[in-house]
Amino acid sequence: MVVENYVRLAFHLNKHIDGLVDSYYGPAHLRGEVEKAPPMSPADLRDWARELRRSVAGEIEDGNRRHFLQKQLDSLAAQADRLVGTSYPYLDYVKVLFDITPERVEGAEMARLGDEVRRLLERAGYAGDTAEAVQRWEESRRIPPEDVVEKITQMADEARQRARQLVPLPAEESVAVVGVTDKPWNAYNWFLGGYRSRIEVNLDVPISTFHARHLVHHEMYPGHHTDHSCHELICYHQKGMLEPSVELINTPRSAVVEGLANTCHLFIEEAEKASVEQQLYEA
Repeated sequence: MVVENYVRLAFHLNKHIDGLVDSYYGPAHLRGEVEKAPPMSPADLRDWARELRRSVAGEIEDGNRRHFLQKQLDSLAAQADRLVGTSYPYLDYVKVLFDITPERVEGAEMARLGDEVRRLLERAGYAGDTAEAVQRWEESRRIPPEDVVEKITQMADEARQRARQLVPLPAEESVAVVGVTDKPWNAYNWFLGGYRSRIEVNLDVPISTFHARHLVHHEMYPGHHTDHSCHELICYHQKGMLEPSVELINTPRSAVVEGLANTCHLFIEEAEKASVEQQLYEA
């Protein structure tokens, strides 16, 4: 019951924080009954989240599931509490939202990274002011807007094959890449359930082949689409866990989702490196 109420709470809070529920593939009746119900006050939602958090310990035996739900409910309670009018110090609010303590990056480290970028650009033949050099480098790899969807779809097909060698992707999974305009982001993955994703790419934003490849890895393979599809297959269908079916932004889960999407290219690169080394060894 606590997990079903966790889903209900998320949809109730979504009435106050539009977009909190990023995707859902669980039982339709849970979402339907919330949609028909009158809005709950933020104070009631905060209290409900805290009540559910206390109930988790008695209802969920698995320690990992229990910890996950407790942290997610802490985040939802804090978001409802902000709606009530409670003020949080910024870093404290970040900590309770994402279960992460931000660490300050010192200026010297940023300067070191800037020097490294400058050296790499010079080696590639793009000397001069760093910002201008980056712009020239990206422009040399720019994809014409009319070719963006086709190019990204082609890259996705290639990345899918590599991802399948690493993770148990459902056989029937699929992505559809579409071009859009007038959006506040470069690209977005709308996970539709049934192992399907709609990837919207903002054609207003210039895209280089470098950023297109990152987009494919981040949004699709082995990023968001792969992550969501595997959760749906393994956690929801095979293990009968309901909580993964509702994907929520600004929660500890979303921090893990974005962290994975930003670093998942390393898995493919390591797999490709190992494959090349094996071929050399066999030769």
